Amino acid sequence: MIIRLIAIGVAAVGAMLVTGCNGADGTAVRASGGNSTAATTATATTASDPGECATTTDAYLTATQKDGEPAFSVPVVDGWNRISRFEDQLTRLAVADKSLTVDNFAPNYVVTVEKAPAVGRAEFDRQLQALSRVAVGGSVHQHAESTTCGFPSLIVDYRLQVKPGIGTHATVLIVSIPEEPSPTTATLTIQTADPDNAEYSAAKKSIIDGFRVEK
Repeated sequence: MIIRLIAIGVAAVGAMLVTGCNGADGTAVRASGGNSTAATTATATTASDPGECATTTDAYLTATQKDGEPAFSVPVVDGWNRISRFEDQLTRLAVADKSLTVDNFAPNYVVTVEKAPAVGRAEFDRQLQALSRVAVGGSVHQHAESTTCGFPSLIVDYRLQVKPGIGTHATVLIVSIPEEPSPTTATLTIQTADPDNAEYSAAKKSIIDGFRVEK
């Protein structure tokens, strides 16, 4: 598990990475063709098999991808802009909405990808153990296990103390990809200092529900 704090402009943006490369600039992203850092249109045909997602015509922002890895993508949401300077070998996509800044903290999400020593429930437990060491005591709440594009997944809510006087509410989607020869874990972590904001809540639902993992 990787813990990282990033700052976007004047707004401190705490990015809690539960697992985790490169990107574009900080301008608004719109649908376009092109490489793995651009917004694209998802075209998978079914959600029944691992690596195959439901058909959609929505615009997606694709995370940086290494050879042999699945493609990871997130729906484009108005106001949420890619911030490439916070991306690296682990963090494949970093996005924030500065217009929703509260307490000098801009809501943000990150997609991370890493090789994993376990799969499924064992990998979720590994992630939860690491998360419990950094989350505010008693704040970790896991939802029922599910699937994302046919792969085992788990959603976890928790709270963080980013800095004195600033706490955030975070949600992480953990996806376990049991591919040979080496399993992979991808996470999508989104957080805010203002969890009751209706605009944030709507964006969060779209981002988490629309996360795609495609072979």
